Amino acid sequence: MPTVAADLFVDNAGNTLLFNKLGGLPSLPAMNAGDALGLSIYFFDRGSGTSPFKDHRYAGAAVTVRLRAADNNHIYATGNADAEIAPSTGVTITRVQAGVVSGRVAEIQRVQFASVPFTGQFTLTFPGPAHTESGDATIGPKGTTIPISVDATIADVLAAIRALPFRNGRPEQGDQGSSWGQYVTITGTIDNFVITFGGPAAGPLPLTTADVSDVQYKFGYSAVVNLTAVDFTDLFLTANAPAYIEVLLTPSGGSQAYAAQYQLVSSGGGDPGTPPPPIGGGGGGTGGGADPAVSYVDGDFSIAKAVDVVRVEQPFPQTPSALIYRQPYWQLDGYWSPLALDTGCPYNGAAGLVEETQQQSVGGGRIVSWERVWATVPPTRIEYEVINYPYQQVRTIPNSSAVYLLTASFTRRARVTYTYYRTTNAASIPLARLPRAIVADGVANYFDGFFNVVIGNTVIARDDTLRRWMGNIWEKTSAVITL
Repeated sequence: MPTVAADLFVDNAGNTLLFNKLGGLPSLPAMNAGDALGLSIYFFDRGSGTSPFKDHRYAGAAVTVRLRAADNNHIYATGNADAEIAPSTGVTITRVQAGVVSGRVAEIQRVQFASVPFTGQFTLTFPGPAHTESGDATIGPKGTTIPISVDATIADVLAAIRALPFRNGRPEQGDQGSSWGQYVTITGTIDNFVITFGGPAAGPLPLTTADVSDVQYKFGYSAVVNLTAVDFTDLFLTANAPAYIEVLLTPSGGSQAYAAQYQLVSSGGGDPGTPPPPIGGGGGGTGGGADPAVSYVDGDFSIAKAVDVVRVEQPFPQTPSALIYRQPYWQLDGYWSPLALDTGCPYNGAAGLVEETQQQSVGGGRIVSWERVWATVPPTRIEYEVINYPYQQVRTIPNSSAVYLLTASFTRRARVTYTYYRTTNAASIPLARLPRAIVADGVANYFDGFFNVVIGNTVIARDDTLRRWMGNIWEKTSAVITL
């Protein structure tokens, strides 16, 4: 019975099953009846700064992997983790070959991690060649490199070393410039590479040192799922497809904490399918169920994936029918493209898209997060406020050309109406405007700088105003005084 291997990564924050630590496209091997699916399962927390992920060790936990049919929730194959993956940590730097100046023998040093790094950054520090007062002087790098990601290539490591200043062992000659970096070469992999210091003055060099305090290593569990012929054939029958691969974790001495899943389809058994809808309250199949607050998504982040439950807000307590929906999403950087305003809301057909927030990196620059915000058009709202008017009249003294200014102050209670419009053409919204002054019977009347216009039984209190409420929803404010 052949064994096919795959790595699974579980994001603890969203209970999301991924197929590499940055999400990305799935890489499940093709599965066939009779195979043993050998899995290495790693759990990680979202980090910050230089370490976007922090590996999480669940010592003594119980981990179960299973294949479940989507339509009937039947569990067809199950495997339990029976061995913890616990790596060694640290780095060792050794001298492979001591350089010799006179014989032009290159200095060679090896940098080797105890285990394959999972995430984080490290730096290399080169003490520089020792000073000598006579004979040929060694030239080599001196200083500390910029932080190097454990996801970097060997070419990136080489570039970081070559960017350092190169020093001459003769103090009077000093800095030789970074052009001497051309004589440095590197071979190997990020966890085990050899640095060769060549050129016309290779000479002996002190050992390089490394700071790996930010580096994280993978802790996890290994599990085997045996795909028996009868179970596997039934699982991928059209009537039962698509299916899910699930990872359940129960910490030592505790109740089930994490349940993550990824959807499969029947063709080949390893292709990504449509992500399953949010489930909860036992929707994870038999044997423990899932947290009802969890949304499940698959690991293919080439398309936008909701990574948390939607939040519903009511911006106006007195108007409960006005609703705002906020949903966090993740997607691979470079694939994201904004939706058009007013795109339909998956949770309420009356709501339209009003905003997509700024993207933030959550995966070492590979995955970005943002929120999509939908809103319904609020119904008309009415509030009341007190307006203080300075009242002025310019009067002419009878039988004289002299004028005088009559000033008074009074307050009025105004009814303020808020009306909402969904439109891409705000100029089409009618706004009532007041004339700035009017003369009647030789008297110029002003209210708060404006003359009050009487319409029917009401008096317009001030100009209508218009502001963008959210997205393409506009709020018009009108104020009138009831006579």
